[in-house]
Amino acid sequence: MENQPVHKTYLKGRKCLHCSKPIADGEHGLTKFCERQVLPDGAVQSCKDDYHTAQNKELTSLCRSIALHH
Repeated sequence: MENQPVHKTYLKGRKCLHCSKPIADGEHGLTKFCERQVLPDGAVQSCKDDYHTAQNKELTSLCRSIALHH
């Protein structure tokens, strides 16, 4: 039995919420972000973490300014 290459389709038009790269149709239906990748230097690239960090930045800066005031 030969290993045939898997051909991914992108007919549904789903994209990562952070970087807008297409998400394959075969991925789980709830997938909203690219997969986490470990780069050669050991750093981790995570669209999910980057997206939520940007979303929470305003709240975090507000809490930080309140804490510094007290």
